[in-house]
Amino acid sequence: MMFRPLSHVYLSFVLFCFTYTATRGQNAVFEQVFSARLSTVATGQTLTIPPGVSPFKQGVWIDGAKGITITGAGMGSSILDFSALQSGGQAWQFSTCSHVILEGLTIRNAPADGLRLQNCENITLRDVRIEWADRTTSGSYGVFAINSKGVVVEGCEASGAAHSGFVAVRCENVIFSNSKAMKSVIGIAIENAIRVRIQGCTLENNSIGIALVHLPMPAPCQNIAIMGNTIRKNNFRNFSPESDFANGYGDGIGVLCISADSVIISQNTIEGHNTAGIFFASHPSLARMGLKTSDKTMTSRLFCVDNGYDRNGKNPDGQGAMGIFLKSHDAAGDIVYDSTSPTMCIRESPTCVFSALSMQQPGIFLSHDMASFVCAPMPVNNIIKQ
Repeated sequence: MMFRPLSHVYLSFVLFCFTYTATRGQNAVFEQVFSARLSTVATGQTLTIPPGVSPFKQGVWIDGAKGITITGAGMGSSILDFSALQSGGQAWQFSTCSHVILEGLTIRNAPADGLRLQNCENITLRDVRIEWADRTTSGSYGVFAINSKGVVVEGCEASGAAHSGFVAVRCENVIFSNSKAMKSVIGIAIENAIRVRIQGCTLENNSIGIALVHLPMPAPCQNIAIMGNTIRKNNFRNFSPESDFANGYGDGIGVLCISADSVIISQNTIEGHNTAGIFFASHPSLARMGLKTSDKTMTSRLFCVDNGYDRNGKNPDGQGAMGIFLKSHDAAGDIVYDSTSPTMCIRESPTCVFSALSMQQPGIFLSHDMASFVCAPMPVNNIIKQ
């Protein structure tokens, strides 16, 4: 197992139940102490990070760790500041690690990603905050998990990401619980991931609260449960770069589902979104909206059950290609659906405002009739298949 900065010079850690004692405040020497002791880390060892603000000039790359714990004094106490990072852009990366716990700290102002998990297995993030104070210098992702399995994000926070506060890409068996995402373009993004549960989270004041997206690659985006979350007022102006596909999503949407399969959205509070509480779309529909995509993947097996809706679709502002299209066709409300899924099941209150766009014909037709989609939902365990 190796510890190294992103400049590929090996970085050492004090990892044998080591505790560095410092007064609260600027821990100017902590990075040097942290990197001064090269160590081979064995299963069961712990690194303790002290309270205070600790500036870092090098990114941290932990390679091949197994069964270790890295713990701070709490997300409001142990703060690692990467504003002066001199090489690379990622603040912290775990690569090919397993059975690792990271808890009780804040990663601040990374030039690129705050925390990256790559090719990892059974990683728990608990009480970790990733933040940027200034969106003009925001990195792309707070927590970026890719090609990983068994990731648990519990009681964490992300704020100010230029793409997503949290994202899982080509991952399996991922749980987001009791976490918060704010002031990011997307609060939580799921891209081509399998068996994902988002539960008890708060997504507020992002551009898009949650996005489930099948990107044009072999891995599917499927078996996803979004349950018991508060998804509120995600109308933050989309500030992603124009070259980013997410820029075309616009803003004002609570849950965006693009060509995902086997999704249940149940018992959430979804309120105050300018364009739509939930928007279901497939890639062929996005192409008609003016987004650049050649993917032909369709949405399928979608279930909306017993959600609470309030004040969605009251003020669509027509930002981004998607927002412009929906506003021009008066398609707004609690649930907006592009009529492409072979299975769409809705069991919601009669007060739910529903809009269905038929976009596969030469013309575009709008219906507000929800009755034909009412059915008995599939049990959650059948969808998640865990």
